[in-house]
Amino acid sequence: MMEPTKGKNAAARGTRMSVLNANAAPLLDSLRTGADGCCGVIANTHPKLYAWLYEQNDGPGMHSDRHELSVYLSAVSVVEARAYPVCAKYDPQQCGLPITTYARGESDLQEANRAEVVALLRTLRRIEERLRL
Repeated sequence: MMEPTKGKNAAARGTRMSVLNANAAPLLDSLRTGADGCCGVIANTHPKLYAWLYEQNDGPGMHSDRHELSVYLSAVSVVEARAYPVCAKYDPQQCGLPITTYARGESDLQEANRAEVVALLRTLRRIEERLRL
């Protein structure tokens, strides 16, 4: 998966162009090969985690933490994309942000989608505690 990212990063090196990955699955590989960050819409729902992933390097003890977080963010993006954009608003609403889930003419999530978001938020809290975020 790193080959396309390596080529893009090499092409941008030395220019004013930046490479920003919008997909969580290859994000860590793209950062390791020189990408400048992430611009995926799901990053708006977990900005602290994406910032941490970007800011850390693979020094002693960090490689496995970065990999584990990358896998988690990939799973989260799959679940959240299923009911996007309503799901992307439900998530911060559950964290206390006073917003509605109305988006693009829809405002309701199926019970299964709500349960998935709640389960992901529980896992998110544990990861944030472990990473001291």
